[in-house]
Amino acid sequence: MADPTPAPGGDLGPILERFRRLERDVADLKTATGTQRALAVRRLPFQDFRVGQTAGIGLSAGWNTYATITLAVPEDRTRLQVLGIGTAAVLDQTSGGLTTSYGRILIDGSASREFPAAKDAGATLVNNVITATSAAVIDVTGKASVTVAFQLQPLNPAAYPAHAQNFAQLAVIGSFTIA
Repeated sequence: MADPTPAPGGDLGPILERFRRLERDVADLKTATGTQRALAVRRLPFQDFRVGQTAGIGLSAGWNTYATITLAVPEDRTRLQVLGIGTAAVLDQTSGGLTTSYGRILIDGSASREFPAAKDAGATLVNNVITATSAAVIDVTGKASVTVAFQLQPLNPAAYPAHAQNFAQLAVIGSFTIA
């Protein structure tokens, strides 16, 4: 009697067939179906970029808001990664550069550190240039919006009356994701 024909792959035939089936299953999982594509698209970050500017400002006592941006929270997003960058220039019109001013960013009500002005001391009127930055990750579950504000505070408010050259600008970059 003749020997039976060995199975393809010898004794490993059944194992190889299971391995091939697993490879096909993994390949199928890697190929997105309509539902998988929709879920993948839904999970993509929603990016938002806004700029706000105010010109002709004068500084008054205490911390005051000179530029504000409000980001609307997209439906189904639970986390916001946000960066605020504020820039201002204000002329010291009375002290000859003996006073200064400060800036800070508020993200959803939380204040950044205070950033002092840099001075253009060679000019007839000393220009105070302020750049402030702040970044945060915020849980936006249940929130309709998040507000970012740029605030300025003078050491001597009388030195910074309104002037056409004075301005405050706020740029905000937000990335909303699903946590």
